[in-house]
Amino acid sequence: MKKAKKARPIGRTGRNPVIAVRVTPALHNRITESAKISGRSMSEEMAALLTRGFEWEQAFRDRVNMLEQARAEIDRMVGSNFKAEMRRRGWKPLHGTPHWIDPEAAAITPSGFVDPMVMADNLTFGAALNSNLDDMIDKLAEGIAKKLKPET
Repeated sequence: MKKAKKARPIGRTGRNPVIAVRVTPALHNRITESAKISGRSMSEEMAALLTRGFEWEQAFRDRVNMLEQARAEIDRMVGSNFKAEMRRRGWKPLHGTPHWIDPEAAAITPSGFVDPMVMADNLTFGAALNSNLDDMIDKLAEGIAKKLKPET
């Protein structure tokens, strides 16, 4: 008497699920080349590419949410009194100029005037202004460089 052959159980443990995908020959070649360069099998390369795609999608979604929140905050600030909002956040107007001084900057009196004696004793005021200016220049330069750099 012949023994009945056991059927494989569905959803075997210890193995990853398989997804069959039809791709164009050009995409197949790109995946093959990418797998060779990375030293992975085509299946591993496909999984890595899909994972990276989902990570990029999440990062983009987070970036979009962050920008939407920033726009909403700017709209709220512009809608209210800008000067009052800056003061609420601890910034001080630099008397006689349109500039604002960072809350962490030193050498500013409650009246809003810069005390030269305190500034001479504590150089962090100038350093704070220079630091903010340097950061703004760096960000501006990065933005220009990104716009001028050809896409690869």
